[in-house]
Amino acid sequence: MKRALILISTATIAIAAESPAPQPADIARDFAKILTRTTSTPKPIGAQFSALCTDATTDKTAGPHSRSFVNYFRSASAMRNDGKFPAGSVIVKEKISADPKTGKPGEPMAVAGMIKRPAGTLPKSGDWEFFWAEGGKLIPAGSQSCAGCHSGAKRDYVFTDAPKPAR
Repeated sequence: MKRALILISTATIAIAAESPAPQPADIARDFAKILTRTTSTPKPIGAQFSALCTDATTDKTAGPHSRSFVNYFRSASAMRNDGKFPAGSVIVKEKISADPKTGKPGEPMAVAGMIKRPAGTLPKSGDWEFFWAEGGKLIPAGSQSCAGCHSGAKRDYVFTDAPKPAR
């Protein structure tokens, strides 16, 4: 019996190790099913983050993150607040429009995500692959634009912290 359990455990580890790396299209389509939601309600994007993705000549109230809300989702390996994230970590934000009349969260409008790739794969973006999906269509994110902003994060290109475990 012990030998059968060891063989099953070894096979499980081998299968997990050989699983294909997550792909942007799969994550954009299934993020709510395969990742853990880390926000209980949509969070407004503050002016400081809205302004980060604009240049000096752009109206700071009209950047890509202005007048919107987000829900955050993370893979199990991205549920950490220390050091660098391991390869395979996934962080997604579901962008939600603000209702023009009430200013409250409206309808989902896009999905932005980051996938941590093996060390040395994408050195200009800290080995993170960025993506954007809107209207069911994957739009390859210009990693220079996303990485340029995210390079200013305090920890491994990530601005947000994972939720603290309940005690």
